Amino acid sequence: MSFSQISSHKMQVFDRTFLLKKDQSRSIQTDFLHRLAVNNICINLSYIKRHFKHILFLGHGSEYFTEHLATQDAVESYTIVNAGNTILSKSKSTFVKANTENLPFAPAQFDLIISAMDIHWINDVPSHLRQIYHCLKPDGLFLAAFLGGNTLTELRQSFIQIESQSSLGVAARISPFIDIATASDLLSHTGFQIPVADRDIIQATYPDAWALMRDLQAMGQSNMLHQRPKGLSSPRVFEKVATHYQQHFPYTEDRSRIQATFEMLFFSGWHAHASQQKPLKPGCGQINLNEALNALAGTER
Repeated sequence: MSFSQISSHKMQVFDRTFLLKKDQSRSIQTDFLHRLAVNNICINLSYIKRHFKHILFLGHGSEYFTEHLATQDAVESYTIVNAGNTILSKSKSTFVKANTENLPFAPAQFDLIISAMDIHWINDVPSHLRQIYHCLKPDGLFLAAFLGGNTLTELRQSFIQIESQSSLGVAARISPFIDIATASDLLSHTGFQIPVADRDIIQATYPDAWALMRDLQAMGQSNMLHQRPKGLSSPRVFEKVATHYQQHFPYTEDRSRIQATFEMLFFSGWHAHASQQKPLKPGCGQINLNEALNALAGTER
């Protein structure tokens, strides 16, 4: 999905009410993606030599983030917003059970905002990022992890291949995830300074497509599209999809296991502040470009 498609898209792609219900039944035994997302955010956070006092956590996997917070003495307060039943162990914690698409916070309230496994379910991503920017203090930091465009490409291709042969056509089953180029554009267009977008490709393996779909269901990462099939799908369709998957996307030579791709995208960006470095205006450089290139050419061996 491109930036222009996202910024001009006003219809409700995702069923957020259904998502909130699914999050309440999420199994922590199978949610390796949530733990991976939060762990990566915490690693990135450890490289930043700054103490954050007021933190907002949006999305999923907050139970893993509270483990990290237990070692952060500088934190004065942190607020968790999601639809789960998070258990808070510290008096300085606040849990808000709400839809993360509509943040009920005052301007400049937090100096760190973290979003985990949530942005890929947001209907209006530019508006959501503007709300986050609005809630950040000047020079505040935003970190995010969410699923990107190559996620579940094998499952998507299998459904398309099988359902395209049916008179009913291809159903809406897998989300239109954001790609890495669009992720970078989203940050810069929202006003974040020093924006960085990165990605990681995770190759998971399963005995078969049935095990993969059960895992997605347990993680709360199943079909959340408004246009998803609401009635019972033919078991025959899923059987054919599982067979196609096993034949075309095996992980082992004997096809005893399949592979499943998950693309994790990572955001980081800062709220504008006078202390931040600014790029020089065109024409302000002190060294002539041709002279610099000639000097470099003279050092080649």
